[in-house]
Amino acid sequence: MKKITFILATLVLLVSSCKKSEDQFPSKTKVVSSPTITLNGDPVVILNVGDSYTEQGATYYDSTYGDNGNITSSTVVSTNQEGFFVITYNAVNQYGFTSSAVRLVAVTSADDALDVSGDYARTANGYPVTVTKVGRGVFQSGNAGGNGFEDPVYFMFKGDSTMIMPEQFLINSGVPAGFVDPVYDFTASPPNYSYAIDASGYGTQLRVFELQ
Repeated sequence: MKKITFILATLVLLVSSCKKSEDQFPSKTKVVSSPTITLNGDPVVILNVGDSYTEQGATYYDSTYGDNGNITSSTVVSTNQEGFFVITYNAVNQYGFTSSAVRLVAVTSADDALDVSGDYARTANGYPVTVTKVGRGVFQSGNAGGNGFEDPVYFMFKGDSTMIMPEQFLINSGVPAGFVDPVYDFTASPPNYSYAIDASGYGTQLRVFELQ
């Protein structure tokens, strides 16, 4: 009987000790999040040379902290000549967690009849890539690298059919990427486009995508 009483007393002491420890050192858990950015207006804007560009800005909202506001960009869009501009919007909350969003502004004199949309495949591995027409002279490739990362990127054509690809963020790869020497070969059979990717983990090889 004394042995049972001793065991019960020990258990009571342990429970009491644990509760006291929890009271002295309460655990604290904080929920963290990044702000959500919403663009005002379209994510891709297409202008003629000489048109005026009006910056519409963006808004941010952090549902965890109830913080919100407006975001503007200091990027200057010049419509005096053809070009592809990347406008970045950034937001940061009180704990330093950040978010970013981009708007692409294409200034082009390309003919609306130009259409290179279709199903392509990377010549090195046969990986399928779909190219869709966004608007006059502007297209989206569904997979920048022609690999397992489905990273959509945009490119445009100038009036003389020169291909332009600005630096863009590869969402699924999680890295910014530059595009070296982008070219669309209209005379090849079948037609193809190519570039090298300047980004971490992508190497320096030329990537060629043929129309299927």
